[in-house]
Amino acid sequence: MNILSIYSFFSILFFKGGIIDLDLVIPLWAFWLFPVCWIAIIPITAVLCSIVMYISMLRLKINNRLKILGKTIIKVIFFRVLCDLIVVGFLLLLETRQDFINPKSDFYHWYKNVFLRALERNPFSNIFALLVLCSIILLLMIINYKLNKKFTFSKLDIEEENKKKLALATAIFTAPYIFLFPIELFIYD
Repeated sequence: MNILSIYSFFSILFFKGGIIDLDLVIPLWAFWLFPVCWIAIIPITAVLCSIVMYISMLRLKINNRLKILGKTIIKVIFFRVLCDLIVVGFLLLLETRQDFINPKSDFYHWYKNVFLRALERNPFSNIFALLVLCSIILLLMIINYKLNKKFTFSKLDIEEENKKKLALATAIFTAPYIFLFPIELFIYD
């Protein structure tokens, strides 16, 4: 990678004097599409999942916490990242399916300029964008719960109730809430 390619990459993100151009902002969720970003995403996910699992086991008074954490953390991280990628897939699908709408209709204008702009920059600026994103995150929490309960914690030597609570805690507290973060806060006019 040479200096010119680095400059052209940052020229897409930045506009005159380090101010981010409003029309060329990459949505936060789109960074999951770049495998180089996984260098940061996966370790952060691992730390978050480890902390949530350890605190949950501490609260549930489960013995051998470090042993259980060592046995299960890879699967928990895998399912968490998989759920993140499913959210990104849903959002990418919403982003690319605008071609099936008549470009002359008012709905197309609203979908492209209001709904998608809110999904990309600030989901709290449009109730429909917020509802869609929250619904996707809720669906992924349910999927994460089911996957962890069935594949990660099913063979552990702990009570069945604690397996369910541990799966529920990891699903709730490690959900991809970061996709709700308004990147618009860092955009300057």
